[in-house]
Amino acid sequence: MSDTPEPTSIWTKLKLDPDLVPFIVLSPQDITYLAELAACAEDPVAWLTEELHKRGRQRQAVRKAQYAERMRVDRQRIVDSSAWPDYPILPLKSQPWVTEANNGIMKFGYINEANRLIVMDKPAGKTLKVYSSLEELVEEWSVD
Repeated sequence: MSDTPEPTSIWTKLKLDPDLVPFIVLSPQDITYLAELAACAEDPVAWLTEELHKRGRQRQAVRKAQYAERMRVDRQRIVDSSAWPDYPILPLKSQPWVTEANNGIMKFGYINEANRLIVMDKPAGKTLKVYSSLEELVEEWSVD
């Protein structure tokens, strides 16, 4: 009998960082490939855990960069009123991560040129929220 664990048993012994789990996405080919590589390691479980954490941190960093870029672009679109529609209001929708956290329910609103920090409800025209800065606003809202 060999001391090398069965490939499937390696996966059951992993202790993954729960913050990174949503960012660890593997195809069936990845699973087979990583199991084969782990089997060659001195400590297969430790090697595979570290490899998955590394992949998770990379995807997490990419996601954070995408969020930052999207918020930067939305902020610029709000500041530059020359790109607004002919009427002085700008339609907004919830950021994808806000929609995801809200069980897939997207919110819609608008801001007007006179006060860009007050998000109003569509179509009722009621104030949804008053923000203290554009940075705070674009964490929740995207230009529609």
